[in-house]
Amino acid sequence: MLLLDYPKLVFEPAALVRREKTGRAAPKLIEISPVNRCNHRCVFCCFDWLKRTPMQLDAGLVAGTLRDASAIGRRAGLRSQAVFFSGEGEPLLHPDIVAMTCTAGKLGFACAVNTNGVRLAGDALGVIDASQYIRISMNGVDARDYARVHRARKEDFGLVLSNLAKSVRYRDKANPDCNLNVQFIYTGQPVAKFAGFIRRVAATGIDLLTVKGAYQHPLMRFRIGKLREGHDALVEAARAWTGRMQVSMRMPGFEWHGRAYAECFGPEWFVEIAADGDCYPCGPYVGVKKYAFGNINRAPFGKIWWSPAHRRILRECRRMAGPCQEMCRLDITNRYLYRLYNTRKEDGFL
Repeated sequence: MLLLDYPKLVFEPAALVRREKTGRAAPKLIEISPVNRCNHRCVFCCFDWLKRTPMQLDAGLVAGTLRDASAIGRRAGLRSQAVFFSGEGEPLLHPDIVAMTCTAGKLGFACAVNTNGVRLAGDALGVIDASQYIRISMNGVDARDYARVHRARKEDFGLVLSNLAKSVRYRDKANPDCNLNVQFIYTGQPVAKFAGFIRRVAATGIDLLTVKGAYQHPLMRFRIGKLREGHDALVEAARAWTGRMQVSMRMPGFEWHGRAYAECFGPEWFVEIAADGDCYPCGPYVGVKKYAFGNINRAPFGKIWWSPAHRRILRECRRMAGPCQEMCRLDITNRYLYRLYNTRKEDGFL
């Protein structure tokens, strides 16, 4: 079963019990921004409002942070933890990104990398070695549309398709268990052209194509408006595909039914580390400095995680006081946790 939109904490009963007893959780997922610069400027980028002085994380500090997080996770009874190299910029622009993924793998983390794929060639293919999946963001149905959405060169469209094919060949030899996944963010393209895009991506040998709508960060310049109205036609195009590559519609990216919870518990299990070393409770808060609860350049992550500042920020997050956005990464987890902590009379039945 492909559990993309599913509360993975259901697989962590011991850690949930420990959290119930102590009131504190552990980082189940760590999202790291190795760099804050990018070679594209996607129109829907939720970080487009940030004023960025070029920065990057030190690979040694990342290794120390992951060691601390792993120790915290073991003590909390977590069965597994994950690290996702993504965030503010293009991870493959960091000269030590391959070393970072190898460190994560050696420490027992499930590792993943998000990239636009332009640099996914040569030595950079080494990120596949220790990764569970690589997600390639490709959001244009053809070269012209790609240049419009990514605000990049038209030539990058063909370059990324070529790199996808190279990645498949490399993966098959180096790490057959690594899933190669193209993610397409829909911004109103004609569905007829989308069907052709599916065929072009499938021809590279990629395992999975996921499709979702853009999320609306409250501070971003881009406005989604009515772009989700093409959802039904996209579903039909996805259903019509019968090839080996799997096509998955990420439904939460198109349908927003409001929050089914009055409190946010997700940040207790998550941390977002920015390229300047600041630690944030979740993605939408990145760059809003008053929600940074520590910096790995100035203190060990183990100390930061248990700090009074982190406890204070978690209290603010619980009441959703910051720049929350609809359909955030933690929405599915929050729906599960809020229901878990707020029992109903019918819960006695199997």
